[in-house]
Amino acid sequence: MKTSSTRRTHRAGAQLAIWIACCVSLGCQTTTPGRGDIVYGAAAPVSSWQGTNFVGGSGTGGGGAAGESGGGIAGVSGGGIAGTSGGFAGVSGVAGDSGGGIAGTSGGFAGVSGAAGTSGAAGTSGAAGTSGSGGSPSGLTSLSFSVLTHALGGSYAPRNVGAIWIETPSGQFVKTLEVWAFLRAGHLNKWALDTGSNRVDAISAATLNSHSTHSPTWNLKDASGNFVASGAYKLWVECADSNNGGKNTSIDFTLGPTPTTVMPPDTQYFTGMQLSVQ
Repeated sequence: MKTSSTRRTHRAGAQLAIWIACCVSLGCQTTTPGRGDIVYGAAAPVSSWQGTNFVGGSGTGGGGAAGESGGGIAGVSGGGIAGTSGGFAGVSGVAGDSGGGIAGTSGGFAGVSGAAGTSGAAGTSGAAGTSGSGGSPSGLTSLSFSVLTHALGGSYAPRNVGAIWIETPSGQFVKTLEVWAFLRAGHLNKWALDTGSNRVDAISAATLNSHSTHSPTWNLKDASGNFVASGAYKLWVECADSNNGGKNTSIDFTLGPTPTTVMPPDTQYFTGMQLSVQ
């Protein structure tokens, strides 16, 4: 049976052996402890691990792999916890100057984002269509007329004045097609009365020195520029060669739905008459 003195000797020897093992493992440099002292290798505070008590090893016995920027527990010389073979390396730390351990990695580089695609140019809008102009309600487009006038035996013969115009069957004025008179236009009694001497867009000329063929045309629009409705109309011709008025005649015709030609019989004062609508 061992004496108490022997037990104390063994205990002190064991403690000394533990202290030496710690120093060897951590590469510590210190003074030899006195008899009976209890020494623990990691007893120093964290703030002192980078200095006096614990100096990182150079790889012998596994000094911690703490990087200088590496996020490990220890600093530049970051020794690990006593009795282990390496410190806790930071996830993204680089191996320290004295680190014997393997520094942790950061798990790969972040992927580079792809460049944004270029947006396509906006399509060009098509040009607006042109609206079609309205046509004649009758579906026809024009009227043509021709007539040869003859002397009436007046005081100014063979000089003469005259007019050609369109009315409705009820006598409503529509459009003057031709007038050959200025100063003596007042002698065209019927034309002046029925039309109010309106010659808008009409063929106009002065008094003629002799009788001739007249060939006016009509675009089927009234004096206001609007297409007239389909239906029955009258074309009037008047001629005068004196101050007492003149002679006149009329031709009935219909606008729509089909082209038509009218050739009335000759009279004493008007011959070769022909009216065509198409």
